[in-house]
Amino acid sequence: YHGSGIGLAMCKKIVEFHGGTIAIDPDHTDGTRITFTLATAPPETADHHAAPAGPALDSGERKP
Repeated sequence: YHGSGIGLAMCKKIVEFHGGTIAIDPDHTDGTRITFTLATAPPETADHHAAPAGPALDSGERKP
């Protein structure tokens, strides 16, 4: 049974989010071997929910 491949795509996103890499081992000939690395320390990430940085607006100013 051939899968849709979504599981490997999810693994790739998780590994890369944690600062690692994922690859197929080309030297392995008995099936497919997936290898991955992870960073020794968590990568620095920006808070995607924070307000964008920029100059403060005065009470009468509006953003364009």
